[in-house]
Amino acid sequence: MRSSTPPAPFSCQFSPNLPELLLQLNCTIALTTYQAGKLVFISAKDENELVQLPRTFVKAMGLALHNNKLAVATKSELIVLKNDARMAPSYPKSPSKYDAMFMPRATYYTGGVDIHDIDWGVDGLWGVNTSFSCLCLIDEEFSFTPKWQPHFITDLASEDRCHLNGLAMQDGQPKYVTALGTGNSMQSWRDNIVKDGVVMDVDSNEIVIPNIPMPHSPRLYDGKLFGSVTNAHHDIYPRASAALNCNGQKNTSKHQYDYLAI
Repeated sequence: MRSSTPPAPFSCQFSPNLPELLLQLNCTIALTTYQAGKLVFISAKDENELVQLPRTFVKAMGLALHNNKLAVATKSELIVLKNDARMAPSYPKSPSKYDAMFMPRATYYTGGVDIHDIDWGVDGLWGVNTSFSCLCLIDEEFSFTPKWQPHFITDLASEDRCHLNGLAMQDGQPKYVTALGTGNSMQSWRDNIVKDGVVMDVDSNEIVIPNIPMPHSPRLYDGKLFGSVTNAHHDIYPRASAALNCNGQKNTSKHQYDYLAI
């Protein structure tokens, strides 16, 4: 007999020590999934169990946290929520259960520009505008304000030419970006998707690490740049992480990365 219960929009598998780790760190993981259109908060219930709290956002993509503000990039909007810890204990449906409550406070209408990574900086809220192959500022003035493009992109056009996607900030300014290709025509990055990815230095507008398979989500930590890549030795979307020793110099042997299977 077939079950009449519809399948869950997503599922979660985790390492046995994750709940205990989250308890020790006293933190919650927030992640987005554009396929299911969810922002999901994952917390530890105890040392053995996790709690998932999903919230619906249409094509949820980039996510940024700054002090008590949370920004979520969606299909055609960027939504800013603000936490007021005083409201959480009196949440009517579950009193005294939560220690934070994020309420929507501003919505910026970007249109369908496929915003990927976002982050706050000294100049405001930055976004990776994948459709227009640029970094942009997002505020109440325009749908977006373009501020930087890779040197190989010659026009501001809604053509997703290189699939610019990832952003790493340093001292409140964009420092590194990732792209899946270096072409200058509509979706040319699809021609060699597992070999043409790059890491670029925003300040110099130069490629510092070439030929990375599908790089995403660069993050600077302890003097190193970490990011997600696709393991090119497999055929169907296996994932790995790359540790990039980036010291800001041009493409030399000092820029190295190692694949770590996860």
